[in-house]
Amino acid sequence: MVTRRHSNIDLWVNTNMSRLDQDVHFIPMESVFRRFHSNQRFGLSTAFVHDAQLHYGTNQITPPRSQNYFWLLFQQLFMGFNSILWLGGILALIAYQPLGGSNPSITNLGLGIVLFLVIICNAFLNIYQKLKSIKIIASFSKLSPTTATVRREGVEQQIPTNELVPGDIILIQMGDVLPADCRFLTCEGLKVNSAELTGETKPITVTVHCTSQILMESTNIGFYSSFVEQGMGEAIVIATGDNTILGKMSGTTTTKDNSSNETTNLHREVNRFVLFVLVADIISIFILWITWLGWLNYSHPTFITLTGNILNSIGMIVSFLPVGLPSAITL
Repeated sequence: MVTRRHSNIDLWVNTNMSRLDQDVHFIPMESVFRRFHSNQRFGLSTAFVHDAQLHYGTNQITPPRSQNYFWLLFQQLFMGFNSILWLGGILALIAYQPLGGSNPSITNLGLGIVLFLVIICNAFLNIYQKLKSIKIIASFSKLSPTTATVRREGVEQQIPTNELVPGDIILIQMGDVLPADCRFLTCEGLKVNSAELTGETKPITVTVHCTSQILMESTNIGFYSSFVEQGMGEAIVIATGDNTILGKMSGTTTTKDNSSNETTNLHREVNRFVLFVLVADIISIFILWITWLGWLNYSHPTFITLTGNILNSIGMIVSFLPVGLPSAITL
């Protein structure tokens, strides 16, 4: 198996790396060929392919790592929104016993049980969604064809798809599955279906010109695992393996753990919101207890009891955090 190591040549001469994933669909074709050291008539040379394989690695998406189910369950039970609900549930049980005295209110016990049930339901929903996403990503590897038709040194040949590199000229016809992300060079009535990746159920009519500044919406770009429903054409490979759109999605889905340094915008905003809610909740409860201890408990001792103040704290926790919000965010 080919593995990544230091390349013998600079594959990125005169290339703006910051724009690599953003402009490949609208820059002139001459710039694309120059970027990947290729041309439509002859394709790549055998010598360059060997060096490119060392640089890019094999055209395979890294399979999802096996999950530690106990650690996953622990994460979902005690992290994020659920950590706040745990506090509310524990306070409800404390209000029932021992603070309930000889005649505790069954309502407090019921409230605590309901909050714990919400935590468990949220956790199992999150776990189900996580495992389902991993399973879907893993299933894409079964869609990948085993061989692809390419043009190298002017000769059309069949090669294993895991040997493809950016810059390869691939020949496409009806019934094929795209073996990598590519930009179309020619198309004759070509239509591809990317429903598994984009959710778009109707086939897309391929063009050779950019139709949108957004990469995912431009019809001159084909994505790994897309099915060719009709027509034929040629394309230049622009990304392989983990660098494809599907590969990046797979990495985001399967490496989201404490050792990962990458955080999606959604996770970043959710974490920020959880922190804001937690701080606001703590400050409000602190003010509530300071007011009760410093004023109400002495000036109006019968107005609110200790148990009543604990219930007020629980009410603040639940009111600050709608209990259905974690499930909504997961979905």
